[in-house]
Amino acid sequence: MSDELNRLLRESFEYNMSGVHTAFPGTVESYDAGKRRADIRPYMKRKLPDGRFMDFPIITDVPVIFPGTKNFGMHFPLEKGDEALVIVCERSTDLWKDSGGTGIEDDDPRRFNLMDGFAIPGLQPKERHQTPDTGASIVYKEKNRILIDDDIITIENGEGRIIIDKDVIEMGNTVDTLGGLLDALLTALENLATEGSPSAHTAKTWATANITPLKQKTAKVFKK
Repeated sequence: MSDELNRLLRESFEYNMSGVHTAFPGTVESYDAGKRRADIRPYMKRKLPDGRFMDFPIITDVPVIFPGTKNFGMHFPLEKGDEALVIVCERSTDLWKDSGGTGIEDDDPRRFNLMDGFAIPGLQPKERHQTPDTGASIVYKEKNRILIDDDIITIENGEGRIIIDKDVIEMGNTVDTLGGLLDALLTALENLATEGSPSAHTAKTWATANITPLKQKTAKVFKK
């Protein structure tokens, strides 16, 4: 086989492979939450035979994959600029996208085409990761987070937090905690006294019997 024939075969193969797409990162241009469809701009460019690069077109009506089953599902908002991994099916998905089902017979001959992509959101460059080193987490715009680590669940935003572990709940912000406020209130009631003539009367006996046990129980539920 001559060198010229080898070159022609190689160029022909590479040219045909340029139309085969498998998976690539992309960015969201727009998102329809009701239909769970996005328009995706591929990150990479196509290299032409003369060495120049050409932008791929924006892919429209891309189904977005969120974890879910028939009876359970998750969803979170997508914004312009969010990253996603686009995976491309080996056959046409037009009929499936309309109605789903199995055993679909589609005469469309296209293979590994950009029109048959599905987007999985969450793909990010490593410098953008906002998750902690350990445990599970849900992060929304950095300051709003749910962290699950061993027996402790932490829910926090820029204004306050809730911490739940196996023994105690902490709810509060920079001002105080709910446990601290309840403890202060019950302490005030526990030391309640009346003033005025002819003499001062305290509620100590009643407080000890009723408020002190409540205060002790509160301390076991809420962290001060």
